[in-house]
Amino acid sequence: MEEIHSIAKEEGIVVVEDCAHALGIQWDGVQLGRQAAVACYSTQSAKVINSGEGGFFCTDDEEMAAKAYCYAGCYERLYSQHVVSPPDAVFDKVKLAIPNYSLRMNDLAAACIRPQVNAAHAFASSSSLLRLGSHTHRI
Repeated sequence: MEEIHSIAKEEGIVVVEDCAHALGIQWDGVQLGRQAAVACYSTQSAKVINSGEGGFFCTDDEEMAAKAYCYAGCYERLYSQHVVSPPDAVFDKVKLAIPNYSLRMNDLAAACIRPQVNAAHAFASSSSLLRLGSHTHRI
């Protein structure tokens, strides 16, 4: 991954990392997906956190986050209902150029996920965590 990130930085390419099976997995002490501009975690039925369908889009980039919110639906300022959200100015910059697909997670799927988040955190903190990289290897 270091080489991929190096090439992407050199060429100005945005890295989106599919971390569907990597929740709690680290490379050289860093959660997989953390170095990418975007990390996506699936919560489909066979994944670490299971909601049947759905997932998480994780980024520190405010504009990418605003665009993702708008794809899910930002009409009537729905983005203001999120606990964590980019500033309104970022939404004003992108919302008219992004189609609304209304791809939001339903309440039932979210209710299935909430108790699993703490369990996933406990799993990631346990000694069974697989750490990859040049410094620590353990299962």
